[in-house]
Amino acid sequence: MNTNANSFSIQRAIKAVIRDNKLTGIEAEISQEGIKEFRSQGRALGSAFPGNIYIPSSEILKQFSQKRSAVPDMSKTINILNFNGAFEKYSVLVQLGAKYIPGLNGYIKIPNTDDATAAWENEDFTDPTPITGGIDKSGIALTAFATCSKNLAMQEDSPVIENIILSQIMKAIIFKVQMAAINGSGSDEPEGILENSDLEIISLGDNGGLLSDDHLSQLEQILGSAITKSDSMAYLCNPDVRRILRRTPLDAGSGVMIWDRFRDQNADNRAGVTTSVPNNLTKGTGTDLSAIIAGNFEDLLLMQWGGYEVIVDQYSLAKSNLLKLHINSTWDVAITNPNSFCAIKDVKTS
Repeated sequence: MNTNANSFSIQRAIKAVIRDNKLTGIEAEISQEGIKEFRSQGRALGSAFPGNIYIPSSEILKQFSQKRSAVPDMSKTINILNFNGAFEKYSVLVQLGAKYIPGLNGYIKIPNTDDATAAWENEDFTDPTPITGGIDKSGIALTAFATCSKNLAMQEDSPVIENIILSQIMKAIIFKVQMAAINGSGSDEPEGILENSDLEIISLGDNGGLLSDDHLSQLEQILGSAITKSDSMAYLCNPDVRRILRRTPLDAGSGVMIWDRFRDQNADNRAGVTTSVPNNLTKGTGTDLSAIIAGNFEDLLLMQWGGYEVIVDQYSLAKSNLLKLHINSTWDVAITNPNSFCAIKDVKTS
């Protein structure tokens, strides 16, 4: 990453806010583009926005770069917008096939269909019928909080320091979006897979039960044609369920554990593990129950609107010589085919 005067630097922007409560140079120009984008989308600006940092979406940055021939493509040099690589690195959902869509604007209607049609010349065919009228999305505000040593931020411009600041911000946002995509309530946050009203659920017992390979086969059977069309079947569980599957035999005589089949590179099915899958569910008298999800994760969208607002708070943690960074952004989640997921929500792990 370049931190020269012609390339935006989040570290340099933070230092300018600390020193003068305002931005200068390329950081001021980029932030003004971000303010314009926020206003065009009707998004609220911070009460002291001259001292805040606004980072526009990648498309706005490209347009800005084209106007300023001496300025490199900002969409490639501002790491806070490089969520593509960050999602691939930190999000198990994207690793399993979920799609990240950045830079959206306004209301979005997402086609909600489980079918598509192709036909040869003169061949009769039937138009695909949507399951519903589509999914309307406009984004939900998300605020991430990160701390940073004031002494660290005030060092000479450094790509290493820049990455330290930005990586913690990206991790916080990605983890929160992932949690919502898996188990969000749909109230003041996106609705996740486990809370979707169309999700088909296998019960292990009135108070929960033990998981077997037969139960996983039932999940695969439920998914049926929704999976065979894409061949992208995957499982998602938490570390507690993985621990159980590692010590549960696949059958009576082979000595192979259920989890071993997920580790076979030639296996049809994949498995991801994250603490974002809940392990504190209840059913009847059962407590601390876990979930496991099976599905086609290509039908899960992680969507982001516009740019980012970074508020530098020098005061809340001043006695510890720390800065508190507030990062405001807008996100939502969509399941484009509700038939693409099913789950078990009452797995005993102890």
